[in-house]
Amino acid sequence: MVVCCEVVYKQDPSILEALAETQKSLARDSAEILLVYEFRGQMLDDLPYFEAIDHFVDSSTTVSLSPYNHLLPSSSEAVRVDEDTRTLYRYYLAKNSCD
Repeated sequence: MVVCCEVVYKQDPSILEALAETQKSLARDSAEILLVYEFRGQMLDDLPYFEAIDHFVDSSTTVSLSPYNHLLPSSSEAVRVDEDTRTLYRYYLAKNSCD
């Protein structure tokens, strides 16, 4: 399992593509890559990452993290989100896809 959070945000396309390649090299057969992404207005800036990772994963799912706001302590108002801006991306690699 490869876990990533706050690593995709307005980077140069070459850096975003290198991140996807690094995740691929760290992953093993039947691996899962978890990435939390927060939409901040211009997802097009981050699109090179999502295009690059899509080339080597077998499948993916997304989960909105907004429904979990109620689990945060009331003192955490600064990290609450009112809309679906935080998403967990779950990428699954096919067996032997890292060869």
